[in-house]
Amino acid sequence: MFAYREVPHSTTGVSPYQLVYGRLPNGPLKLLKEVWTGDKEIPTGSSKSVEEYLRDLTGKLKQAHNLARGNSEKAQAEYASRYNLRSREKRLAVGDQVLVLIPSSSHKLLKKWMGPASIIELPRPHTARVKMDDGSEKELHFNKLRPYIARIEQIGLIFDQDDELVNFIMPLLIQ
Repeated sequence: MFAYREVPHSTTGVSPYQLVYGRLPNGPLKLLKEVWTGDKEIPTGSSKSVEEYLRDLTGKLKQAHNLARGNSEKAQAEYASRYNLRSREKRLAVGDQVLVLIPSSSHKLLKKWMGPASIIELPRPHTARVKMDDGSEKELHFNKLRPYIARIEQIGLIFDQDDELVNFIMPLLIQ
């Protein structure tokens, strides 16, 4: 477990040990090596006061936190750009009707296109806030949206008393 805690994380760039304790870990092998090579004397006591130690520790923790935050934001932007590379270009605007891809709760490979739903806001590129049929709002990536095209079906009717054909246009509902 100690080996895991001293390895820098790929997202934050800082080891979990350094984030918690504000310093690089001194494992048993590192201490043994420093004593054998003469880089460090065997520790006998601390020359710092408690206030100095706490002040130094607070500064080191803030520094590690800022470093981890910067690395995390950089990694998050890289993850988003990689995800957006796979998305196909879609021209969606506020007010457009869309179908929404909803995963099935019973089987992870079964998904259904639900809708139509309305786009109410485009907060970021490749992202839309959608108002669903039940009134709820969801923020979804364009990969989970598809433009809704209402299909129209014509029905020809002949009434008993009329000899002419009357065409009614009815929207075809898909669910």
